[in-house]
Amino acid sequence: MVFTTQFTELVSSFRSVDAQLREAIRTDEHTRTHARLLRRSAELLDRIETYQPTCREELEEIADHYARRRVEGAAIGARAAARFADALRRSGGESLPSRAYSTTRGTTVPDPLPAQIEGEDLAQLIVHCRGRLSAIGRDSRFIAVSSAEAAESRMRPSQVLGCRLHDLVECGAVQTRECRALALALGGRPQCHTLREDGAAFRRVCLSGVVDGAGRLYAVIRHVEPVQISPGTT
Repeated sequence: MVFTTQFTELVSSFRSVDAQLREAIRTDEHTRTHARLLRRSAELLDRIETYQPTCREELEEIADHYARRRVEGAAIGARAAARFADALRRSGGESLPSRAYSTTRGTTVPDPLPAQIEGEDLAQLIVHCRGRLSAIGRDSRFIAVSSAEAAESRMRPSQVLGCRLHDLVECGAVQTRECRALALALGGRPQCHTLREDGAAFRRVCLSGVVDGAGRLYAVIRHVEPVQISPGTT
């Protein structure tokens, strides 16, 4: 089973739709597409801003969301700030259970990874995945992440969303290799490479671009999986 909160699902969907919208505006003059994506983005943002937390973990996730949005330079509406403050005052976090997950039967990592998928569907695929799967937008920020992938960084998914890839990978050759692979994948060139983590375990990292129904590449799917390999062969 995969455990995830409804709030994390909402934020992942919003970020994925927003990434699709930004790319549509950058490359396409068809305002009907812009309007459809903008309406959905606004609907999701409204649901985020009016969301009532059902557990203390969601309170922490809401704080993560607004803190990250401030770092990204997004304006935080007065209504959203007031609702969050009101939720803190009413509950103080004490009357809420520590966790109240929506539980779903987790999906395996699709093979092959989807090449064409709409933003909201991409978010749902990733947040309900049992494997280490994530999506990264054209600004190199995570727009959706599975619980398994976030756990590898000892973070909640809500803490990973909005981070840049180079914030989460170790400095040096590994960071350089990862960021180069991401840039190439965002340019439409799928990448796979093998890394050694923690000085012992080998991981295969694959990145491939995803396009929407109009063929616009708006994000990259990143999949990390363990591999058995003999030292000296990488």
